[in-house]
Amino acid sequence: MSAQEARHKLKSRARGQAVRSRRAAVALALANKLLVVTGGPGVGKTTLVNSILKILCAKSVAVALCAPTGRAAKRLSESTGLEAKTIHRLLEGEPATSAGVGEEVDFPTQFVKLLIGR
Repeated sequence: MSAQEARHKLKSRARGQAVRSRRAAVALALANKLLVVTGGPGVGKTTLVNSILKILCAKSVAVALCAPTGRAAKRLSESTGLEAKTIHRLLEGEPATSAGVGEEVDFPTQFVKLLIGR
């Protein structure tokens, strides 16, 4: 086997593993109301999020997208075409009036997606 053939075989295996991981993540997301996606650059966060959103939008599921910073929320909005907020904006956080620890918060959506990138 040549070096080029070996590289091609390794890339094919890596792609196959990425597809399997993405499918498992989508299944996990659809089985839960909250999903936290993390990872460094280039690991497939945007691809995963867009895959999940396509399925949820097709099922007419109300979603809320949020990120820890305004910059991350802006990037999330740009990559999905949907509104994304910072976590505190989604929770409508006001330090003096916010729900306390253990108190229930009623979300107007059926699914909340939280993106924490690097």
